[in-house]
Amino acid sequence: GEGLSSFQADIKNWNDALKVLDDAAPSFVFVDEPFSSVPSKYQEALLLSTLEHLASKGHRIVVATHNHGAIKKLEEAKKTGSSKADITFHNMRTDKDDEGSLVFTRQFTEGVAPSMAVEVARLIGGAA
Repeated sequence: GEGLSSFQADIKNWNDALKVLDDAAPSFVFVDEPFSSVPSKYQEALLLSTLEHLASKGHRIVVATHNHGAIKKLEEAKKTGSSKADITFHNMRTDKDDEGSLVFTRQFTEGVAPSMAVEVARLIGGAA
């Protein structure tokens, strides 16, 4: 929206989406880096509560996130059964070759991927 901060626009967009999804038949919801306009600890809380809400309405949610705090909480919820959601983890596999260079396999695999941020920064010329 015009004149809104990134945070305000993020919240407005989520509010609009939730209004639609609250009354919708169970659907697939695809989300990329939700609540990315807020600090990670708040992003984590907003993401987890939104996922629980959507799952309670019967929606299936696919989330792409680099928020490792949220991932840890979701892993814990899966282990303890404390979530309404049926939680699974997948990633786009990235390997290292014998010289330590990244190999982007583009294979969809089960599990949480380790962070490759430092390696990617080096690949693009950063001083990581």
